[in-house]
Amino acid sequence: MRAQSTQPPTLDRILDDWRTSEHQLTRMDKGIMTYCDVYAPPMENDTLRILEIGERGLTAEVLRSRDVDLMNRNLANSDPEISRRAAEVQREVLTGKYVMTEKSLNTPLLDGKKLSIIYDQLNLLVYGEEGDPRILVYPKYVAQL
Repeated sequence: MRAQSTQPPTLDRILDDWRTSEHQLTRMDKGIMTYCDVYAPPMENDTLRILEIGERGLTAEVLRSRDVDLMNRNLANSDPEISRRAAEVQREVLTGKYVMTEKSLNTPLLDGKKLSIIYDQLNLLVYGEEGDPRILVYPKYVAQL
C-alpha cells in the first residue's frame, strides 16, 4: 500500500477527486496536490502566473525547485506564441471546466544540459477559499526526446 502512495495519481483518480471535492481547491486530496501546480487565470496580455508548484510534480522536477518566483520569471520570458497558446487553453478551462493537452518542452536546465520531453497536461477549473477561479494543472511525463 505504501508503494502506491508514492506513485503519481492516475488521471481518473484526479478527475474523481475533483468531482468529489466539488471543484474546491481546499477540498482536493493533499496527495494529489503534491503532483499539481496552481495558476491564477491568465491576464489580458496572455501573461501566466503560477501560484503553487507541487512538491512531487513534473514542474518541480524540471525546475529542480519549487520557487514560484523563478517559474514566473521563466513564464514571463517564454516565447510570446507559447504564452498565447497556454493562455488560450487556460481561458478554455475557465469556460469549459477541464482541458487535456499534449505538450513538448525543449529547455536548458540550470546545470546547462538541455531537456526535451513530451508530457500530457490536465487542466481543471477549481475555486479558492474566496470562490476565486484557479487552474489546477497536472503535467504527466510521457517521453524524453
